Amino acid sequence: EQQGRGDRHQFRIIVAPEDGAELEELRTYTRSLMAQMEADLGTELQWVAVDHWDTGHPHTHIVLRGKDQHGKDLVIARDYISHGLRARASEIATQWLGPRTEQEISQTLSREMTQERWTSLDAVLQRLSRNEGVNLSQLPDPWRAADRRAALVGRLRFLEQHGWAEQRADGVWHIAPGYQSQLQQAGEREDIVRRIQRTVGGAIGDYQIFDPTVHASVVGRVAGKGLQDELSDRGYLIVQGLDGKAHYVSLAPATDPSEIPLGAIMEVSGGGPKKSDVNIARVAADGMYRVAEHRRVRSEWFSQARRDLMNLPLSLT
Repeated sequence: EQQGRGDRHQFRIIVAPEDGAELEELRTYTRSLMAQMEADLGTELQWVAVDHWDTGHPHTHIVLRGKDQHGKDLVIARDYISHGLRARASEIATQWLGPRTEQEISQTLSREMTQERWTSLDAVLQRLSRNEGVNLSQLPDPWRAADRRAALVGRLRFLEQHGWAEQRADGVWHIAPGYQSQLQQAGEREDIVRRIQRTVGGAIGDYQIFDPTVHASVVGRVAGKGLQDELSDRGYLIVQGLDGKAHYVSLAPATDPSEIPLGAIMEVSGGGPKKSDVNIARVAADGMYRVAEHRRVRSEWFSQARRDLMNLPLSLT
């Protein structure tokens, strides 16, 4: 970290093998990938990595220093970052696990059709999308195969159920902009629930994701902690609250979870909704807020308050 503090840039890479759960030695796999990257770029590389096993998709975060072995700025071609490195990672996984059979590929795509997270099917649909949408009659090989085309149709039907896709013509689908972020948020929530389950167990109803803008505070025992995003060093706590719930608390970027001991009793405070937000929500009609309406309601409130004050009995002592 000290060596790279003055670097002009860094490279931050997430390696998420599709069969990551079968790659028991993710560290060795990552070292093999980075060794291949050094050979491709013709220079030694300085990097650090952290494996993530607390989600349904094991993956590795890599931070690569932006200097080569001679201290010059490390320059990596855009095509290598977007395609070459992915191909190298795939080659190494294939060497370790053997080539994937058509049945394995079909099973993976079948599972992805109804997953509430960003999947490889979504990435394919994103690449195929044009101004008019995704035209299933113009699919490239190998997506013309019956099983793979069926997987894309199944994914589109799933997105349609959630309002993210619409069939506007025979075989032509329009995909709503911005649905990627919503799927990613859903995936993050699933990962959070998985972390809580691994820490304290219990039913989903006993969990709560602490939102400082909504929840006032929670008091309890620190049952778990870790990094939820190594790229930004953002940590989290799992607090077993006095209310019987397990609360997932996202820490501020500057907060080091290692400084908070497991088993500590602590209070996590939130602001809750602001009074101004409550007032705005109160005068909004059908989700629309109008300044003129707010002024009218405010004027009526002051008029009523004035009448109430005038009607108060006057007592002299």
